[in-house]
Amino acid sequence: DPSTITDPIAAQFRTLAELAKPAVYLPSTRTVDDVLRDMQAAHGRMGVVVTFMAVLELLKESLLTLVQNEPFAPIYVKAVA
Repeated sequence: DPSTITDPIAAQFRTLAELAKPAVYLPSTRTVDDVLRDMQAAHGRMGVVVTFMAVLELLKESLLTLVQNEPFAPIYVKAVA
């Protein structure tokens, strides 16, 4: 419980459980730009950072792929079947 923390520096931080939000499921037709714009509007810069880190982790684990048809075109995130 953060209210019982006596260390003033530790009291400034929140736990992961306090920061966690429910998962957001998106249609496959949404672009990365749209998703990041929505996350920034809803959760501020931290929402974008956490979302980006989650996408990178899923890419690393080969659970997602990025699809871009031509340079400077929208980038789509596709779940690996």
